[in-house]
Amino acid sequence: MTQIKQIKKDKNSGNQSDQRHQRSIPPHWSWVKLGDVCKVKGGFAFKSKDYTKEGIPLVRISNIEDKEISLEDCVYIQPDDEEKVKEFLLHKGDILIALSGATTGKYGIYKLKQKALLNQRIGRLHFNGSDKIIPSFVYLYLEIIRYEILKTAYGAAQPNISPTEIAEFQIPLPPLHEQKKIVEKIEELFSSLDAGVAALKKAKEQLRLYRQSVLSAAFSGKLVNGERLNGIQVVNKAAESKVEYNNNGLPAGWKWVKLGDVSEEVEMVQKKNQNPEDEFVYYDIGGINNITNRIESFKRYKWKNAPSRARQIVMNGDILFSTVRTYLKNIALLNNEFEFQIASTGFCVIRPKNQVLISKYIFHYSLYKEFLEPLNALQTGSSYPAVRNNDVFNQKIPLPPLDQQHQIVSEIEKRFSQADNLEKAIDESLKKAEALRQSILKQAFEGKLI
Repeated sequence: MTQIKQIKKDKNSGNQSDQRHQRSIPPHWSWVKLGDVCKVKGGFAFKSKDYTKEGIPLVRISNIEDKEISLEDCVYIQPDDEEKVKEFLLHKGDILIALSGATTGKYGIYKLKQKALLNQRIGRLHFNGSDKIIPSFVYLYLEIIRYEILKTAYGAAQPNISPTEIAEFQIPLPPLHEQKKIVEKIEELFSSLDAGVAALKKAKEQLRLYRQSVLSAAFSGKLVNGERLNGIQVVNKAAESKVEYNNNGLPAGWKWVKLGDVSEEVEMVQKKNQNPEDEFVYYDIGGINNITNRIESFKRYKWKNAPSRARQIVMNGDILFSTVRTYLKNIALLNNEFEFQIASTGFCVIRPKNQVLISKYIFHYSLYKEFLEPLNALQTGSSYPAVRNNDVFNQKIPLPPLDQQHQIVSEIEKRFSQADNLEKAIDESLKKAEALRQSILKQAFEGKLI
């Protein structure tokens, strides 16, 4: 045990040494430990059986959001003796750092006046009117130090770091008047940068709305009757329609059908009937990118090692529609050319009937809110909300003639391609903004910003 502790100590000491030597600071600055300029302490292991609906709010890791502390959806504690938990009370301006789990290194600042208690697995940096350092200076430096906290954390499955180790981290210490200037300059530069980032994120949201407006126009017949959307600028607006509608609210020649009536049945396979050494390609829900709606990964199994959910024989042109948490849109069109492909029973596999329905048409319709929202409402199960295959196949879809289906797909893909190109440009700009943010911080904490 002693040896393990020593190895861990050496590892942390090495990180601190690397941290200092990799960054240059002005000669009149100094390196100090966080524990020398603030009090670093962990929270208390309040028991879940003591949680109440009123009392003192308890800040847990889940309450650290976007570098701030939120008391939304928090739990409460009603201590028998507040004096016993006094040292775990939060003060305005305290900085909190997650110490374990997937969020290790995530941090936020407590800006609320409301009294609250600190739960375990969170470290608190409390300054108590320190005359050595400005809390906002430390807070900004955490954008750099966070990555080193992650490197120092130990445990692959569940990373952990202690308040004692946090206290050992080095931070550059300029004179107070320089700290104030640095903070002011960073905040000035970040203000302009954040405004630009907010505009870019808003543009991404507009693209999401645009795609839905394209689908809305497409599945109401407006993209096959001479109507044109005004490029990317159209969001939630449709041109004045000249489409002639029938009594069912659809364009002439279209009809409502149940998805199951225009879909083929998918063959199921039994593991016990297969040669244990035969290999197949397997798709599960985790292999789908629900942003791009493409299959990003798959697995290869021999039947002797196959998971129990590997049962559906699938082929190119099938739509894999996850029946679990349908609102996440884990949906993809299968177009991989493998000899033998198997999908998880977590998917409803939609295989359109030839000469009636084309795959890309129903794939795009499956991403349309008019198809998804009724299914979202049908989900059952609190921890694992899902719908049945029958719920999917009972959904009604608008069915145009085949030639119009092809035209609709072409029009959708043309517009989506434009939106995809714009989104790529926005993502590149967001990456550049983050790089600029890190460059500003680097210069600031090397004394080159003022």
